[in-house]
Amino acid sequence: MLLPVLLLGLAADPVKVPLSQKPHRPSIVDMNADGHPDLVVGCNRAVIVALNDGKGNFRETSRLDLTGNPTELAFDDFNGDGKMDVAFADHDTLAVVVLAGDGKGNLQRLGMTKVRKTGKPHIHGLLAGDWNGDRKPDVFHFNIGEGEMTLLTGDGRGELSPVKAIGVNHPNNPVRADVNRDGLPDLIVPSTEKGELNIFLGDGKGGFAPGPGSPYRMLQRPYYSATGDLNGDGFLDIAVTHDDIEQMIVLLGDGSGRFRPMPGGPVALGALAWGIEIVDVNRDKRPDIVAANGSEFLILLQTADGKLLPPQKIPKPAIDNWRVATADLNGDGHVDLVDVDSKSLMLRIFYGPVTH
Repeated sequence: MLLPVLLLGLAADPVKVPLSQKPHRPSIVDMNADGHPDLVVGCNRAVIVALNDGKGNFRETSRLDLTGNPTELAFDDFNGDGKMDVAFADHDTLAVVVLAGDGKGNLQRLGMTKVRKTGKPHIHGLLAGDWNGDRKPDVFHFNIGEGEMTLLTGDGRGELSPVKAIGVNHPNNPVRADVNRDGLPDLIVPSTEKGELNIFLGDGKGGFAPGPGSPYRMLQRPYYSATGDLNGDGFLDIAVTHDDIEQMIVLLGDGSGRFRPMPGGPVALGALAWGIEIVDVNRDKRPDIVAANGSEFLILLQTADGKLLPPQKIPKPAIDNWRVATADLNGDGHVDLVDVDSKSLMLRIFYGPVTH
């Protein structure tokens, strides 16, 4: 097969984007409304924006120095000025900070909300969206330390107010998706210590209830999840990786918010995998799976009959990198991969293969 050769060539010469602070997490979002995806990085005591020139060339264009470490980022127009803003949470504090964007890639601190007055901070998730149907962006905050997810409603001017806490055991790395096709955002939340995956269906008014069959039993310590239509039936499916086990579970959705295990049982990965994305890597119009750990990418291609091929492993030496971000960054139609190297203070971009 030609494709594996091309994919392995992906890692041969990654483009390196030097940063001025130790990076934690890369996100891909258009910060200056020019139609090109930019990179926003939560770093040690800073948030850095690297703008894209439209050809996949990036450079650090702004840095906002902060107190704490922005390990969780969420994006929306929180102050209603039509420009992309950033909300962040620190792994070890009980606050959410909103940073206002100027539409040119620059950020300034807008406000801070204390999610709890007291408690144990251990933050592993932040999601933006209009969760209560008032057309103003809100934020969900996920705290392992207290075993809860907290809804913070936005006033459309950049202020957030905590209004509701929902108990969930060790919520980890949540995903927003509409799993029952009612047009309202739902939540997919791995519960690490319980070994479960929770589905919370939103009512569009800020209320959430467990989906049918939820929680679903996983293997030991489910950690990351991703959604996509893996079997081509028009309904969202879920792939889940685990913190300490080299296996992935795939749940197939029926469009009602109910899921069933993919036939064949857990998928053997041959390595640990953490951050995960469902994306069409080889442009065959079938979604594939990309996962990351600290030393390699795992790519599982999907065949025409809906089966996942054994993972291709692409070495990518990196330090403290648990996630992967994916997008077509240079406009060539191929999916590109982004990770961070915290030891060398840089982003690394693995550009997709060129078809000859």
